[in-house]
Amino acid sequence: LLLSKPISRTKIIIGHFIAANLIVLVSFTFLLGAIWILVSAKTGYWNPSFLYSILWFTLIFAVLYSAVIIVGLISRSTILSIIINMLLFFPLSFLLYIANTYFQSDQKGIVFGPIAESLLKFFYQILPKPWDIQDICVNYVTQSSVTNYMPLFSSLLFMSIMLVLSIWYFNKKDY
Repeated sequence: LLLSKPISRTKIIIGHFIAANLIVLVSFTFLLGAIWILVSAKTGYWNPSFLYSILWFTLIFAVLYSAVIIVGLISRSTILSIIINMLLFFPLSFLLYIANTYFQSDQKGIVFGPIAESLLKFFYQILPKPWDIQDICVNYVTQSSVTNYMPLFSSLLFMSIMLVLSIWYFNKKDY
């Protein structure tokens, strides 16, 4: 009887998102747990805060996967959604991370025009920040203090907006 009941499209998107994140969480748990056990056994230094990286890297995946869902729904192409996610993750977000680090530093070797600097700062603010979240993860693992949680909150906002847009688009579309 449960199999014959229709499932709402919202539940399909949310279920798909949660299932993918659970699979990644389990995979990261096995991978990073095994690395932690092996390195700790070899060195004799057991640092349980290393295991926080499992949650942080799963969060980075969740943020980027929300963009994969919306691109996949709009384009109906798995390949395109993977390529756009790869471009979003490595070259684009990494270059914006480097540019933001440069703008915050006191050294000004390369001169950006005011328009280019404003555009880079704008895109830095609206896109996810996996490299900044990785810095937060490193601070947790090394038990250093985290001074800025803004990249975490803006990435979570990006993920929420992408999921809401995915649900809206999927509910609107007639297949």
